Amino acid sequence: MPGDQQQLKSIGIDPTRQHIIVVKAAVRWRGGFGPIAKHAVYADTPGLGSVDLRRFPYQQIRRPIFPLDPEAEFAASRGEAPRSR
Repeated sequence: MPGDQQQLKSIGIDPTRQHIIVVKAAVRWRGGFGPIAKHAVYADTPGLGSVDLRRFPYQQIRRPIFPLDPEAEFAASRGEAPRSR
Protein backbone atom coordinates (compact mmCIF):
# COMPACT_ATOMS: atom_id res chain seq x y z
CA MET A 1 0.00 0.00 0.00
CA PRO A 2 1.30 3.46 -0.90
CA GLY A 3 1.36 4.94 2.59
CA ASP A 4 4.93 6.08 3.02
CA GLN A 5 7.19 8.39 1.04
CA GLN A 6 10.11 6.11 1.89
CA GLN A 7 8.84 3.61 -0.68
CA LEU A 8 9.76 6.04 -3.45
CA LYS A 9 12.88 7.34 -1.71
CA SER A 10 14.26 3.79 -1.46
CA ILE A 11 14.45 3.62 -5.27
CA GLY A 12 15.95 7.08 -5.68
CA ILE A 13 12.79 9.15 -6.22
CA ASP A 14 12.23 12.20 -4.02
CA PRO A 15 8.44 12.60 -3.90
CA THR A 16 8.70 16.23 -2.76
CA ARG A 17 10.40 17.11 -6.07
CA GLN A 18 7.75 15.52 -8.31
CA HIS A 19 5.01 17.47 -10.09
CA ILE A 20 2.64 14.50 -10.23
CA ILE A 21 2.43 11.31 -8.20
CA VAL A 22 -0.18 8.72 -9.14
CA VAL A 23 -1.26 6.35 -6.39
CA LYS A 24 -3.86 3.59 -6.62
CA ALA A 25 -5.47 3.69 -3.20
CA ALA A 26 -8.67 5.10 -1.76
CA VAL A 27 -7.46 6.32 1.63
CA ARG A 28 -4.09 4.87 2.63
CA TRP A 29 -2.08 7.35 0.53
CA ARG A 30 -3.07 10.26 2.80
CA GLY A 31 -0.78 9.17 5.63
CA GLY A 32 2.40 9.48 3.61
CA PHE A 33 1.55 11.76 0.72
CA GLY A 34 -1.22 13.96 2.13
CA PRO A 35 1.26 16.38 3.75
CA ILE A 36 2.98 17.08 0.40
CA ALA A 37 -0.11 16.98 -1.86
CA LYS A 38 -1.39 20.31 -3.18
CA HIS A 39 -4.35 18.65 -4.94
CA ALA A 40 -5.92 15.20 -5.11
CA VAL A 41 -7.92 13.81 -8.03
CA TYR A 42 -10.07 10.78 -7.28
CA ALA A 43 -10.96 8.29 -10.00
CA ASP A 44 -14.10 6.29 -9.28
CA THR A 45 -13.90 3.03 -11.19
CA PRO A 46 -16.45 0.23 -11.35
CA GLY A 47 -16.01 -2.74 -9.05
CA LEU A 48 -16.54 -3.88 -5.48
CA GLY A 49 -15.10 -0.73 -3.95
CA SER A 50 -15.88 2.90 -4.62
CA VAL A 51 -15.06 6.32 -3.19
CA ASP A 52 -18.76 7.18 -3.72
CA LEU A 53 -20.76 4.90 -1.43
CA ARG A 54 -24.04 6.18 -2.92
CA ARG A 55 -23.36 4.05 -6.02
CA PHE A 56 -24.27 0.81 -4.26
CA PRO A 57 -27.86 -0.51 -4.22
CA TYR A 58 -28.32 -0.77 -0.46
CA GLN A 59 -31.27 -2.82 0.77
CA GLN A 60 -32.67 -3.15 4.29
CA ILE A 61 -30.69 -0.19 5.59
CA ARG A 62 -31.98 2.20 8.23
CA ARG A 63 -32.12 5.77 6.90
CA PRO A 64 -30.85 8.43 7.32
CA ILE A 65 -27.32 7.10 7.63
CA PHE A 66 -23.93 8.80 7.46
CA PRO A 67 -22.30 9.32 4.94
CA LEU A 68 -25.01 8.39 2.41
CA ASP A 69 -27.53 11.02 3.45
CA PRO A 70 -26.43 14.67 3.63
CA GLU A 71 -28.74 15.40 6.58
CA ALA A 72 -27.20 12.63 8.74
CA GLU A 73 -24.36 13.33 11.14
CA PHE A 74 -21.73 10.84 12.22
CA ALA A 75 -22.69 8.97 15.40
CA ALA A 76 -19.57 7.88 17.28
CA SER A 77 -21.07 5.27 19.59
CA ARG A 78 -22.50 2.02 18.29
CA GLY A 79 -26.25 1.73 18.35
CA GLU A 80 -26.76 5.48 18.53
CA ALA A 81 -29.32 6.70 16.02
CA PRO A 82 -28.14 9.20 13.39
CA ARG A 83 -28.92 12.83 14.10
CA SER A 84 -30.42 15.14 11.50
CA ARG A 85 -28.82 18.52 10.92
